[in-house]
Amino acid sequence: MEDTWSKSKIELRRIVDFVLWVGSLPRVPRIDLVKLVQMKHEFVSWPNSYACCPALDITIDNFRLRPLCWNDRLEIRRWRNAQIHILRQRIELTVEQQDEYFRLVVANEMKIQFPPQILMGLDYSGEFVAYGGLVHINWMDRHAEMSFLTDPIYSNNGDHHRLLTIFVKLLSQLALNELGLHRLFTETYSFRTEHIKILESVGLCREGVRKEHVLINGEFVDSIVHGLILE
Repeated sequence: MEDTWSKSKIELRRIVDFVLWVGSLPRVPRIDLVKLVQMKHEFVSWPNSYACCPALDITIDNFRLRPLCWNDRLEIRRWRNAQIHILRQRIELTVEQQDEYFRLVVANEMKIQFPPQILMGLDYSGEFVAYGGLVHINWMDRHAEMSFLTDPIYSNNGDHHRLLTIFVKLLSQLALNELGLHRLFTETYSFRTEHIKILESVGLCREGVRKEHVLINGEFVDSIVHGLILE
């Protein structure tokens, strides 16, 4: 009975949060009620956690690593479109594409025991400042690729160093203690020299170079691979 009541309180809180969010939207002459109802469904039914690590919530100081939620999608779209030159993404994402990806990919992967990726948000004092996670997870060989992207306002100053350092620490804890992974690796385009310095300062080892691996703005660019053994 107590467990049922706890779940009911959680659902009620999510509905209240949605109502408050709708009330904060700009006033418009006409409202697409069908779309609004659909958005409510996505907001309320979004999984609270990944099935493979249901109690996930890792913190360091005022930083918190937590699963992505439905409301993160538009901020992430903005961040990705603004920094497309450092990503494998080739074209700008539309709102519809981002909604579909969260609905059909992210939400469904959160429900399975061995997902191919685990995407996490990084909050600082309650503010969503970065996201990333483990992608291309190989559960049999216990390794995964690490991804990371900040809000663009933090991409070219000292905050990027701090955010990436904290993120690697938190993600390493998740990978080792919650998922039992043994190795992480990441790939960075060679012109991101400051990002590469940060990776190496927090313990990732340069493992190799993929010469002229990607074509960016008409020029072939090297791709640098770093790895980290979890112990």
